[in-house]
Amino acid sequence: MPDHSSGNDLKPRRMGGFLARIATIVKQERSAAWRGLPLAGPGLVFLTVFMAWPLAQLMLVSFVDPKTGAFSIAVVDELLNSPVYLRVLRTTFEVALLTTGLTLALAYPLASWLASISERRRRYAILLVLLPFWTSALIKNFTWLVLLGRN
Repeated sequence: MPDHSSGNDLKPRRMGGFLARIATIVKQERSAAWRGLPLAGPGLVFLTVFMAWPLAQLMLVSFVDPKTGAFSIAVVDELLNSPVYLRVLRTTFEVALLTTGLTLALAYPLASWLASISERRRRYAILLVLLPFWTSALIKNFTWLVLLGRN
């Protein structure tokens, strides 16, 4: 029987055993996650050296005034006050939102349908979904040129 005199232990003992099991599982999962770190290390170093570091350098250079070499936010001011840059940013975000919306609108029903059909039919359907990823970029680009036209 739990001791309720301190007021801290108000849960039944069986709940305490359940929480202890959960804590043990969480500890095991954490240790398993850290065991994989040496395997991820080379990939993380590669990404840091060839992606994060050049990106950081690019960001730093973008805040340096080319005439004086001093730190300046003039580039940000020009970006926010130029109609050309604002139009490009607006178009970029419009395309990104449209692409995201279309992807969600098409992918969720497709995933639901794939989950509901038989295994044999699912294999063929997934093949049809993945087939465009296997075509070359050149063929896809020329297809878009034909579909969109020159105008």
